[in-house]
Amino acid sequence: MSILGTMTETSAINVLSGGGVKNMKYFKFDNFMFSPIYLAGLADEIGYNYLHIEHDVSKDGSSGYDAYTNTIYLNFPIAGSIEQQGMVVHEATHAMFDFQGKGMDIVTSESLAYIAQCLYVRSNTTFDPNDPMDRLKSEDKHGNLTIRDGVFSWGWYIAGKIIAGNSSATAVYSVTADDIKGMKKAVETHPWYSSIAYNQTNFNGYR
Repeated sequence: MSILGTMTETSAINVLSGGGVKNMKYFKFDNFMFSPIYLAGLADEIGYNYLHIEHDVSKDGSSGYDAYTNTIYLNFPIAGSIEQQGMVVHEATHAMFDFQGKGMDIVTSESLAYIAQCLYVRSNTTFDPNDPMDRLKSEDKHGNLTIRDGVFSWGWYIAGKIIAGNSSATAVYSVTADDIKGMKKAVETHPWYSSIAYNQTNFNGYR
């Protein structure tokens, strides 16, 4: 293992075991529950070499998770910014449901991951609640929103409702049917997922 690989793994462990994940709330989307406690436990899976973290320089502007090899590929070596930490949470959310053996379609998997990503950032960032653009978003080089922004717009909106709707640290917020529909539609229209949205993931629970 390279020193850089070790640094990337350590960075991911620090995100998952840190206070930022502890600040997150439980939520249920369709029949799937997101648990920040289980997410934090993935730090141990990295330490035991069941979950692998790699810095992949070929990932141009994106990261990914491979359920066949239980590997998170990050397009940055160190999660130094809150946005990069949110990306670790996004990919780790896929890993969490894979390790639980929770089979689902891609539109549901990505919906859960984008909500978790936005929930992490929104739970650990000071932002202007009166400015709808003070959030995670997808912009082109001119600062214009792209067609990919819907997943962030919906994810951020739902994350706000999760934070406001959970009366205690262990309460579980159930995402409403209308919000599930809106979030899934945003994933369906995202160019990365539009042709594969209802394909099944290969989450199998194998480590």
